[in-house]
Amino acid sequence: PLPPPKLDYAKLPGTKGSIIIKVVERPKKSFLAILCGDNGEKVKLFAGTYRTASGLSCTFILLDSPCSLELQLQGDDLVEVFLVFSQNVFGLEPVTKPSNMQL
Repeated sequence: PLPPPKLDYAKLPGTKGSIIIKVVERPKKSFLAILCGDNGEKVKLFAGTYRTASGLSCTFILLDSPCSLELQLQGDDLVEVFLVFSQNVFGLEPVTKPSNMQL
């Protein structure tokens, strides 16, 4: 029998006590959004590829904690993070890297 695959992990700084974790994987990239902070007032975005470990892409500081969040992709790129509140939806555009830079 084959040995079980080696499990690998990475510590994600500043995400202790996370409230919501949302992951989207594409053939070339993966994205991880984490709602965290003492009162769910931060969204931390991580991005990576199959060749590179996920790294912190950006952090949003919020005035209030959303009920949920969704990620919108266009092809392999993250174009918007939707924060769903009880009465409305708010869209955040993550900081984009120049097209000649690769994750």
